[in-house]
Amino acid sequence: MSFSPENGSSAPLGAEEFSLLMVRLGLPSRLRGLAVAVSGGADSMALALLARHWCAENKVRLVAFTVDHGLRPESLAEAKQVAAWMKARGVPCRILSWRGEKPRSRIEEKAREARYALLRAACARGGITHLLLAHHAHDQAETVLMRFAGGSGIDGLAGMAAVSEMEGLTLLRPLLPVLPSRLRATCRAHFQEWVEDPTNGSEAFARGRLRKSFAILQREGLTATRLLRLAARAQRMAQAAREMADAAWEMAFFVRQDEVLLGKDVLFSLPEEIRLRLIEQALLTLSPEAPLRQHRLEALADVIGEPGFRRRTLAGCVISSSKGNLHFRREKLAIGRHAGIKGKQVVKKAKGAGS
Repeated sequence: MSFSPENGSSAPLGAEEFSLLMVRLGLPSRLRGLAVAVSGGADSMALALLARHWCAENKVRLVAFTVDHGLRPESLAEAKQVAAWMKARGVPCRILSWRGEKPRSRIEEKAREARYALLRAACARGGITHLLLAHHAHDQAETVLMRFAGGSGIDGLAGMAAVSEMEGLTLLRPLLPVLPSRLRATCRAHFQEWVEDPTNGSEAFARGRLRKSFAILQREGLTATRLLRLAARAQRMAQAAREMADAAWEMAFFVRQDEVLLGKDVLFSLPEEIRLRLIEQALLTLSPEAPLRQHRLEALADVIGEPGFRRRTLAGCVISSSKGNLHFRREKLAIGRHAGIKGKQVVKKAKGAGS
């Protein structure tokens, strides 16, 4: 069965199709409970309806969560309406409220962080390890475009994963291959109303501006289907690169006290993409919270390959060259050397790494 977004673009998504999408997620056989995030839009309402039937068929307990961000005066009333709709369908629904002062800038980003924090905490309290999210084909296409505009590498162009982990919670996105028109049709087929969020099309936010231009891009051939294919291909390439980098990391690195060493002979014998990933891993071992922009990482990789390279800083780390090795140290430690690396200490020495 094909899930190309252009196939049956206005037909409701049926239980059989949804069941196949769920199978593709590789869920554990003894899944006892499942949560679904319901904003009240057509996408999440359709997901909740389909999940309700799937859970009944598979004897899995389903609970719904809806988040009241408090960013619009009507948000609480909308959350109560969602809870009432879910109750009418026999699905318990809890309203999660984002309390406190709201941000004046980076609103989308901060609201998303708050939403996931509330959902993660609610799932933890309920002993639920898997959460359904209603991201669909257009969401994926927009994500790929936004990451492309932001200069992302192959990992970013892979878009959202159908299955991902977030601090002990497994996020499930079964609807990534499905067009939103099919989800609205699904709601209509079940006589289910939904809420239209006016901020979705607002040009005050990046996604809203992108949606305004998407029709033009589609006329030029940049359709959701082609962007989904790009994401799928990028996922394959990223996975292969990760596996190669993991194997090379075991050969090339050495951790001692407060620094990471990479053997230059091994490092520069590798393809450029794998070399970049090893350099990134060395930096993240020392500064896991540091932001790493792809273009800065590429610039660093170019510099450290030069014969006269001695010292450079990036992401809170100092990188230097000595005795055939690249030394990575946290910047403050390179000055004071008053603390060690937190976490796993690796005793395996890199091939070609000096002591």
